Amino acid sequence: MKVLSRAIAAALLAGGGAAQAASVAYFLDQSDFLPDGANYLQVTFDDEGAPGLINVRVEILPALEAANTGIGGNALGITAFAFNSTLYAETCPAAAAALPAGGIVDLPGSWVRASNCFNTLSFGRFENSAGSQGPRADPLMFSIDVTGDSVTDFLELSSLTGTQGNTAFWAEVRGLFPVGDASRTTIAVAGSTPVPIPSVVWVFGSVWLGLLGAARRAPQAHHRVGPP
Repeated sequence: MKVLSRAIAAALLAGGGAAQAASVAYFLDQSDFLPDGANYLQVTFDDEGAPGLINVRVEILPALEAANTGIGGNALGITAFAFNSTLYAETCPAAAAALPAGGIVDLPGSWVRASNCFNTLSFGRFENSAGSQGPRADPLMFSIDVTGDSVTDFLELSSLTGTQGNTAFWAEVRGLFPVGDASRTTIAVAGSTPVPIPSVVWVFGSVWLGLLGAARRAPQAHHRVGPP
């Protein structure tokens, strides 16, 4: 019974949104060229790896792949990513980043931490960014190494006023060759829409909570102490 309760608790937390969640995920469903409303990328934050690290995974979803003409072959990939955090006060346009030096670690070999306070114009200004002029990533994976942070500390909207709104996350994708303009090879994708928790998790969790409540209300057997 204890094993089952721990499994359900883990499943509920993995859905995202809870203050002590082990994993949260968001869709990037806006673009500076493609129609808004499709889930083009997904970013996931989890603390399930090395102690003290928040792991970040950014991956291309089928909706973006479907927008590709195929001219670029398998060159489609992420070449830049930007995000914010609630851990520090807004530092832009000062030179200091929201996350300290060394706060972003384990970037792919061709990736480097890019300029702080990165202004995307279309979607506002982001506190932290990283990018690559070399091989494109899909998925892009790195970690955040900051004392006391959690997976829920990174849903903060960009500053300034983007021409297409403000979001918590932004990415540059190259090699797309989109349908409708095959000469355009680079687009921006942004968003901050939470990935819904699977309904089966809620149903299973509700059933378990109901059973747990019933068990607590059930009469308890009394054990006789001493001689009969």
